[in-house]
This record gives sequence, structure tokens and C-alpha cells, in this order.
Amino acid sequence: MGCSLLGVSPSRISTGGGGGGDSITIIKKPGKVGNPDPANYRVSKFEYLGGHLITEIVYPDCVNFEGKKVLVFKKGVTLEKLLKRNNGFIDPHFSDDTGVIHPVARFEPSEAGWHMARRAVIG
Repeated sequence: MGCSLLGVSPSRISTGGGGGGDSITIIKKPGKVGNPDPANYRVSKFEYLGGHLITEIVYPDCVNFEGKKVLVFKKGVTLEKLLKRNNGFIDPHFSDDTGVIHPVARFEPSEAGWHMARRAVIG
């Protein structure tokens, strides 16, 4: 049962015949999911550059890229303003919802991605 399909570790895989064909049933383990919980995060680093806020945020319940996200927020957004306006949540997804502050760009969560975010905001 150490098999993994598309990054999902199954808790049970059963194969069964009967009626002339085999079937495979995959039952996923509860636990980590693909979408991060915007209330469960840690800001690992942030920087203000060219008036923009650049952040690296770790979402421990997100499975891709070890849960890391490099996000850029528009000019004038501070970390304090972001947290206050969003009631402590930081959602890494883009949205048209004007009630909260969303990122304007995301980059690969690596040192190269961090440098690309920096270059993007300074032109």
C-alpha cells in the first residue's frame, strides 16, 4: 500500500474481479489536501519593494511545493493592512472579491521565484 497515484497516498487499494473484468478502487487518506487553508499559514519572509509587498507564506496543509507560496500584493498594501482587512486570513488565490485583499501575482516558491517577484515589482 505504499503506492501513490497523482500525489495522493491511498489508504486502501482493492482490486477485484468478477464479471469478466478487474476493478480498482482507491480510497484517499484524510489529511493534506491541495488547496491551502487561508487561516493556517506562517509568513516565512516578507519585503517591501517599490511600494509592493512580497511575501513567502507556508501553508502546512498544502501538498505542492512544500506548501510554500510567493505572493505579491499591490502598491500600498502592508502586512498589517493585509491581515487587518482579511481578518487574519491570507488566501493565495486571485479573486474579484473587493471585500478582501488578494495577491496580484504569484511566483514559483523558490529563490529564483523570489528574485523574479522582486524584478517584477521594480520593473
